[in-house]
Amino acid sequence: MPRSTRRSVLRTAGAAGLAGLLASSPAAAKAESIARHKRGNQGFAVETTQRPGNSVHWILPGPRRIDPHVFGTPPEGPSSPQRGDDYIAHKVWYFEQHRPDVVGLLAGDDDHDPLPLPVGLPNGARKTNEAGDRYTRTKIPVPFSDNTVGSDESARLDGALDLTYVDRAGFEGRGNGADEIDLDIWFTDPAGNRYQFDIHHLETHDGAHPHGRGVMTGVYMHGITPIGTPLMPTQYAFGSFWAVGDLLIDGEVTDERNRDRIIHLMTTQNVRTEDYTLAIDEELPLGAHGNPDPYLGSQTVTHVFLPPIKATDDGPRRVPLRTGFELPNGKRQPFIHFMFDEDRVSIDRAANPPDPPSPFDG
Repeated sequence: MPRSTRRSVLRTAGAAGLAGLLASSPAAAKAESIARHKRGNQGFAVETTQRPGNSVHWILPGPRRIDPHVFGTPPEGPSSPQRGDDYIAHKVWYFEQHRPDVVGLLAGDDDHDPLPLPVGLPNGARKTNEAGDRYTRTKIPVPFSDNTVGSDESARLDGALDLTYVDRAGFEGRGNGADEIDLDIWFTDPAGNRYQFDIHHLETHDGAHPHGRGVMTGVYMHGITPIGTPLMPTQYAFGSFWAVGDLLIDGEVTDERNRDRIIHLMTTQNVRTEDYTLAIDEELPLGAHGNPDPYLGSQTVTHVFLPPIKATDDGPRRVPLRTGFELPNGKRQPFIHFMFDEDRVSIDRAANPPDPPSPFDG
């Protein structure tokens, strides 16, 4: 397969500077450029790679278990644990008070369906156990399901990844353009359609959750944290970024709906068990303290996620992605959730930053 075009995104570079980065073809010059950038300002870089022919998974829409510790209990349930519901209710209140534009996105309008991003899952979309005192499962299909296809099941599934997260800026406030990514990626769906990205810029302005000024390293995300959907378990992220760009299918933007998409990648502790079930918080870290073992025994994984959200002049809006993969109901899958299961992760400490905490220490 032809190699995808490497995209290096440096927010401080003007058009000429960015073009220069993209056009630097000699491998030695590119390596020197990356090394120079990632060691600036006492920042450090997280690198993750995976060669073709290793394990990957395509995530389909489907139900999944939900964590009572994260989602709490029904109104008629016991008073404990209420942490999940109280926390989610506080998020909604906060957005109503301080970010009405985000609430508008969540509530939907004449042109857009509701998108409960901070909530993760409205009460009416949650199933309870038989006793009715715990939320335990989704009623609707979600993009974070146990309904998956792996490369061990489909010979058409494959992918390659070479990603460097460069985290120079702090966590709070608006982005100052210092964070950077260097990305070379392609992957396929179960039908053999090949996907690549044309990334325009990193997303640095906090919307429904913090973006770490574009790139975040060494943080906990999802679950009970304020970052990302609580439908994913609380997990340690070695590196993560959000960007805006176009989705290419077999080398082309095949639909205008695939332009200006939210593109999110994160390299985290593994949260898929040996049978590829998505773990909940109480089962993490996998492989420790009697918890289930991780898939393939791997402690890390890189997620690729393109939600049904499009960047518009009016802000992010609910617009289904137009993938090349047709679901059994005859509709195109409206999101992409793809997993690189056998990535190799390294941290460049050349600038002598403090060591990040490890989720795998006892």
